[in-house]
Amino acid sequence: MIILCQRSPFLRRMLTSNKKNNDDVLVHIKLSNILPETFQIILRYLYGGIFSSNGHDTSDIFKVLVAADGLLLQELV
Repeated sequence: MIILCQRSPFLRRMLTSNKKNNDDVLVHIKLSNILPETFQIILRYLYGGIFSSNGHDTSDIFKVLVAADGLLLQELV
């Protein structure tokens, strides 16, 4: 969670505002406008710092860029 909070202002806001009060367990966060496959690519970028367009077609890359913009990941956009 610390890495996600440091890398994305959007995720920081979502994760810190969605904690349960009693035991610091996070509730589920829905990102309904981001496909799971797209979010997986973004998570690889957030944790590894590398985005590779190899093996992805243009529409996949566009989806990643749109999602990254929504997550306030300006360095990826």
